[in-house]
Amino acid sequence: MGVAANKKRIIVIILAGAILIAGLCLALARQNISPKETPVPETLLAIETRGGLCPNGPCDAKIEIRKNGSYSYKNDNGKKSSGTLSASDTSRLEELAKNADFEAIKSKKFTGTCPTDYDGQEFIYTFYPSGQVIPACTYDINYADPMFKLINDLLSAVYSNLR
Repeated sequence: MGVAANKKRIIVIILAGAILIAGLCLALARQNISPKETPVPETLLAIETRGGLCPNGPCDAKIEIRKNGSYSYKNDNGKKSSGTLSASDTSRLEELAKNADFEAIKSKKFTGTCPTDYDGQEFIYTFYPSGQVIPACTYDINYADPMFKLINDLLSAVYSNLR
């Protein structure tokens, strides 16, 4: 193989590298031009209801309460709602959840009949950022506990806005 053939091979490799680099630069530039999505405020608590008997099937729904006090509600039948809870209640919930003894909450197992057995609903609480999941038919929740009492008050506010 001659010197001329090696020079051609080197030129082809350099051109291929330049094209590859140009393509990467173009892809990165397009990424920066695309419209940015508005970030969703951080979720503090998600409450899922499972079970129940609605005309179109189970009455499953999900409520997300965010750190900024906003909440969203949606159910499997297509109903959606959103609103804002008081900043003081949301701050208090965040503080209670941060200091909650989830090991103690999970230490007592639920031994009753789950409401889903008789067309009622089970509530499943997921706390963020800890990721603690508390299903009401798995753990015997003390609803007199200040955190769960506040959660029930917040749920009442959310449900009253659905009507």
